[in-house]
Amino acid sequence: MILIANLPSFQLFHKTINFSSKHVRIFYMKIKLQSLHFKASPHLKNFVNEKVGKLATVNDKIISADVTLFSEDGNNTNPANCEIRLVIPGHDDFVKKKAESFEAAIADAVDALQKILRRKKDKK
Repeated sequence: MILIANLPSFQLFHKTINFSSKHVRIFYMKIKLQSLHFKASPHLKNFVNEKVGKLATVNDKIISADVTLFSEDGNNTNPANCEIRLVIPGHDDFVKKKAESFEAAIADAVDALQKILRRKKDKK
């Protein structure tokens, strides 16, 4: 179950997993969304929270995710850029993707981060 608490500057995700009837683990991940030169719609904010929140299932040590959305020309036209920086103890992962829409750029960035996290997990 994922519970979302709305806070002014970021979203806080709680993910609870039952390992047995007595044990529950809780993971926290802050998601900070920054949209440069435009105001992100509620639909776009929900899309970011949904996609980036899924990264907590791959790595439970993620402290926060900084998501920055912007257009190269400074207004709301193509191409759309998405930068995601994951803060993880010991190292940070950073991905920058460009696409025709913000949703596509976000999805591409999250897919790339999932591959990176899985590759690091497999090495251990």
